[in-house]
Amino acid sequence: MIRVCGVIAVAAATCCAQAAPVPKVRFVPQPALKITGFWAEKLDRLERVWIPHCWKRLGVHGGAFERNLAEATMLALERHPERQDLADIQERFLKDDISRQQPDGYVGRCNPHYVDYGRHELYGQGYFIEVAVRHMAFTKGRDRRYFDAAIRLADHLDSVFGPPPKRTWTDGHPGVEKALLTLADAVDRWDGAGKGAKYAALARYFIRHQSDIPEYRHKYCQSHEPAVQMKEAVGHAVRGTYFYAGMAGSAWRCGDAELAAAARRVFESAVDRKGYITGGVGGQWAGEAFGPNWSLPNARAYLEGCAGCGMYDWCTEMAMLDGLARFEDVRERVVYNNLLGTFSEDFSCYAYQNPPACANPRYPWHTLPCCVGNVPRVLEDFKNRMYAVSSDGGMLYLNHFIASTDGEVEVGGARVRLALATDYPFDGKVTLTLTAERPAAFTLRVRFPNRTESALYTAEPAVPHGYRSFEVKLVAACPHAASATISFELPLPLQRVTCDARVKANRGLVAWQQGPIVYAWEGKEFKTRVPYYARLNHGGPSRVWMPADGSIPTSETESGNWFRNTGCPLDTFNRKVTTSRFLKER
Repeated sequence: MIRVCGVIAVAAATCCAQAAPVPKVRFVPQPALKITGFWAEKLDRLERVWIPHCWKRLGVHGGAFERNLAEATMLALERHPERQDLADIQERFLKDDISRQQPDGYVGRCNPHYVDYGRHELYGQGYFIEVAVRHMAFTKGRDRRYFDAAIRLADHLDSVFGPPPKRTWTDGHPGVEKALLTLADAVDRWDGAGKGAKYAALARYFIRHQSDIPEYRHKYCQSHEPAVQMKEAVGHAVRGTYFYAGMAGSAWRCGDAELAAAARRVFESAVDRKGYITGGVGGQWAGEAFGPNWSLPNARAYLEGCAGCGMYDWCTEMAMLDGLARFEDVRERVVYNNLLGTFSEDFSCYAYQNPPACANPRYPWHTLPCCVGNVPRVLEDFKNRMYAVSSDGGMLYLNHFIASTDGEVEVGGARVRLALATDYPFDGKVTLTLTAERPAAFTLRVRFPNRTESALYTAEPAVPHGYRSFEVKLVAACPHAASATISFELPLPLQRVTCDARVKANRGLVAWQQGPIVYAWEGKEFKTRVPYYARLNHGGPSRVWMPADGSIPTSETESGNWFRNTGCPLDTFNRKVTTSRFLKER
């Protein structure tokens, strides 16, 4: 159902899942967005409980893990500038992190520099750049301390690495590549068009030459073959998704058709042959890695939160490369299930791994705290993927349905304010109000989500999907403003999902979803249905896939037992069990 009212002209709505190529899009950040409803409740708990908890555990000082948390903190301050406690933490962190930079621009703790690709050296530098770019936007360009430090770091990297006589390098943990691309965009914005080009060129060099050092060729860190030859998502899932995001970003920024083709191939591999119904990727415990095609274990799945963050960033770059709804469909599944599901209901605990079948409760901390700030960074950033505009400025995209006011975009030659009313994800009714101070004309494209965006899954009943287009003309109804409302309803039937028969773990099983929410079944006899993100808050076990005949699973096995202790218990790493022994035990 679609209802349109107000001063507006609308063309017939069309479903364009197979539409012709559209212009590249750019996402419009929404620092002033006032969020209500579902996401306000989640983010308020995140900001009140989890972010302060993490700062207490990590300490307020510079470092790779703290930088993600600093990004999340800045995004939280956009929502709540009155939070002086968070503002004080941010300033202390900023001063400490900048103080760690050496005179030549180097940031890191490795001495000598750049002798061991496995030391996460450039990985930490990438986060330094990312959080500095975020800080520049957060201060609206008024405070350049961090940003200028990031430029010094990037200039240092550019002086060391590149075509001969500079050095080549294999990045043991990719991440600096997409950070350099982010910096390139920011320098163009703040310092002048074209001034960031050398940072994008350096990112492309790193990506194109990742496999140049023979002794460092390994799937684990994405150096096994040249990027342009890649066809399959393999290796460590976090390293992989970060690297693939860099591939896609370099492709559209540098006009690299070979990298674009490779990024598309690998995305299809990750989603259509290796993607979980919960949006998680990297199901293999050994190496925290992408497994073989159609190998999707349930209780023994890994699905680290940081891999979900990598998928989120990869979707951003793929959307800007191709402008297709599919990437937002994938992003939505990742956010509402894999990422939101890392946290307990009260946001006091989280899970490093997120398998579809598990009995282990979440826990307050993890000795390797990479996800503790990374997942909050993404959840806080989700509002910034809500609206996008085409490169020619004539098309507005509504990608996600977050109840909110005070959105703002430049489209059709006018500044348009946006308010969206909805109870999504539990109700499909949406009303978008658009207001401009002068007449404007543009195309609005609303994403009707595809609930089977992966070829692995079939859902019944099917729902129409794709972008639906409206030709919008805002005509001044009074001397001061032109406004209109568009109301529509996204179909949210309860869907029965079956999996590709090549996935042995899911043969004879079904799952259930409604809108973006995948359900889990809990309790002694699995009679309680809850959203996957809300699982394991009142005792387990919990599982997504259930017998298709409606029977209650009692003794099903998967490499031993459905609920073997495979979900990373609280003390796994605190007991300092070695990785090799840890994996052998499982």
